[in-house]
Amino acid sequence: MVEDIKNLTQYNLWANKRIANWLLSNEASKLDETCASSFSTIELIVNHIWDAEIFYLSTLTQTSFDKKCDSTAISSQAIKGLLEHLKKNVDYASKLGVGELNALCSIEINRFQELINYN
Repeated sequence: MVEDIKNLTQYNLWANKRIANWLLSNEASKLDETCASSFSTIELIVNHIWDAEIFYLSTLTQTSFDKKCDSTAISSQAIKGLLEHLKKNVDYASKLGVGELNALCSIEINRFQELINYN
């Protein structure tokens, strides 16, 4: 199971790098155009994903969720910030042992209320 977690974080980084490279290959203005989604632009979507990744790592490390992404970052900055953060997730997961993983499995569901109630 520890290897599965490590592989999943590496896959998440790989997949997001592919998406990031594709996004960055487009004209920057296209990333700020209005789109039909939960968020009105690609830029806002990327910032939301970045926030989620920060939350996931704070949950795993059992630290407070401090929104660290720059919600005003332009798309290219947000994409690079997201990828840098995903590397932190991979680094953390690569150091996990069976004991740490078992401890993480006992994290209570109410921890996710912090994300839902975060403004």
